[in-house]
Amino acid sequence: MKKYGSLLRKYPLSKENAIDAMVFEIVIPIFLFTVFFTPLNQVFALHASNPTLSTIYFSNFAHADANHLINNLTLYLISIYLILVLVLAFKVRSRKEFYFDMAIIYLLIPFIISLYNIYLHPSHSTTAVFIGFSGIVAALIGYFVSLLFVLMYTKTGLKLSNLVFMACAVISINLILLTILRYRAGFEEILTLTFLTFLCLMVVKKDIVHISSFVSSTLKSSLQHKNLYFLYLLLFFGILFPTVMISLILWFSLFPDDLITDAGNNVNIYAHYIGYYLGILVPWIVYLIRSISKRWDLWLS
Repeated sequence: MKKYGSLLRKYPLSKENAIDAMVFEIVIPIFLFTVFFTPLNQVFALHASNPTLSTIYFSNFAHADANHLINNLTLYLISIYLILVLVLAFKVRSRKEFYFDMAIIYLLIPFIISLYNIYLHPSHSTTAVFIGFSGIVAALIGYFVSLLFVLMYTKTGLKLSNLVFMACAVISINLILLTILRYRAGFEEILTLTFLTFLCLMVVKKDIVHISSFVSSTLKSSLQHKNLYFLYLLLFFGILFPTVMISLILWFSLFPDDLITDAGNNVNIYAHYIGYYLGILVPWIVYLIRSISKRWDLWLS
């Protein structure tokens, strides 16, 4: 009992952590259910021919049917749980940074997705109706992927200044996989994306070398201590490998082969694209805002 007591004192479940978990794992799902089972679900629907400020935002929290809601909610709960593990347990982001990130994802990205649906996609007719939480879910999945790179950067002592190029490399690789495995794009598209990936990787070449040398030196030192060696093996096979596999499963669920559901609804694949890629960029955007803010303060002082 004393052993467990010391562990609890060392890693206490703070009130703030409990509030964070409750807000994202309980309050938001309750809000989604409330919208779906009330007239708000129809009120929030975004009609392209008659958009309003409220429907542009809140249409991202309405759903076409129960399957639509359950599928989005399942992906949401998985992704937000993984995010909270990285933030609360591994301290990848400070609480202030985390809520700044969430503000971008929950408050800004819905507007971007809806405005794209209305104004920027010419094939949508004026009678089109847009609803769905999947754009926000896609942003959270992209954000989770980005946090894995933030974890690597912070744990190896690198600044996040080049994170955008690492993120762009990830985005390009994702697009290459999509073009090959899903949408069968032509050779020119694949060659262009490969070239972009190569350029991004060249920019972060020093970061990759630094991370690789850090991992190599850590493994070499762990080999001299059996306990550390088995601990790193446990971390890899028990945490890192399953995390990567879950990320791939979430990614494939965002970009299905069939863009028509069993119920006959269209999958808003562009919302998935926008949400996913903006989610990947969120930590770098926050880093950039903070850097500009610091420089601005120095210039004024």
